[in-house]
Amino acid sequence: MRPVDLQTIGNELAIKWDDGSEAFIPLELLRRGCPCAGCKGEMDIFGTVYKGPDKPLSPQSVQLRKLGLVGGY
Repeated sequence: MRPVDLQTIGNELAIKWDDGSEAFIPLELLRRGCPCAGCKGEMDIFGTVYKGPDKPLSPQSVQLRKLGLVGGY
């Protein structure tokens, strides 16, 4: 499936898929699921995760500012 339309509606990301189905994902859920090294930390070859302290989320940190496709997965 591929997205054909993306919109923010209130505090959710609305996705319309090419099969006609729709999904509504809370922006806070997306933010908390961020997989980047800055949010989740980095693992060395021994499996030790290096990560800074958790930062509290403010209302501004869950606002959608930019959206783009990355990768080929």
